Parts: sequence; structure tokens; C-alpha cells
Amino acid sequence: MTTLPEGNETTPRVLGGSFQLAGSTVNVNRIGYGAMQLAGPHVWGPPRDVDAAIAVLKEAVAQGVNHIDTSDYYGPHVTNQIIKQALHPKTNPGFPPCPARN
Repeated sequence: MTTLPEGNETTPRVLGGSFQLAGSTVNVNRIGYGAMQLAGPHVWGPPRDVDAAIAVLKEAVAQGVNHIDTSDYYGPHVTNQIIKQALHPKTNPGFPPCPARN
């Protein structure tokens, strides 16, 4: 994870900072990952290399991303399935629940 020097082991400071969702205890990093390009060409169908897409997601999380922008329209439904394959079950308590569908 890329952290700033002011962080510590329990609350690392990530580039861009983070904020707490109103009415919750969930902290979201300001730098997220846009999943639109995980789908195939022109955001339609599966990607050419699903394993590479999964590796990208795992690396994004390893770098501190805990917020993924996704939609059922990407693929359609393809990116949510890839996110589910890459991150379910996610055991990091700092990662908000993923809305990926079956």
C-alpha cells in the first residue's frame, strides 16, 4: 500500500486521503478504481484475459484502494463477476462490502 509518512500501522494515510461515510464507521479512500475497462472492447463482453483483470483488481486493493466504481452495465454484468472472483470473500475489515451479484 502506498502510504504517507504520517500514517501508522493501524491507520495508514493513503495518497488523496480518506473520509468516513456519513452515519457509519466505514472509511473510504479518495482514490478508488474505475472498473469500466475491465470488460471487453467498448465495455462489452468479457475481457480478453480474465486472469489479468483479476490481477489488476488484486493489485489495486494491495495499493490501498477500498472503493471500486462499478455498474451492471459494464459488460453487461461482466465487471461485477470479475470483481467477485478477485475479491470474494474479502477479509480486510477496512474494505466496504462489495455489491457484486451472482
